[in-house]
Amino acid sequence: NLSFYLNLKSNVSSLSLNYKYYRKVPNNAFSFLLLLQSLDLSNNKIDFIEKCAFKKLSNLKKLKLSRNRLE
Repeated sequence: NLSFYLNLKSNVSSLSLNYKYYRKVPNNAFSFLLLLQSLDLSNNKIDFIEKCAFKKLSNLKKLKLSRNRLE
């Protein structure tokens, strides 16, 4: 469950959550990480990303979603 990461400090700029077996990325999942520039969600089981999952991540430059179940 991605809610585990709600306790992260908001000044995180890079986050790797690969091989965690996540299935879904909910809306605003990382909205508290306003300085996030790099997010690695590769090698999970993600088959669904909600429309506004990354909406508030205006600084995001790199997003890795390889090796998931996305079509």
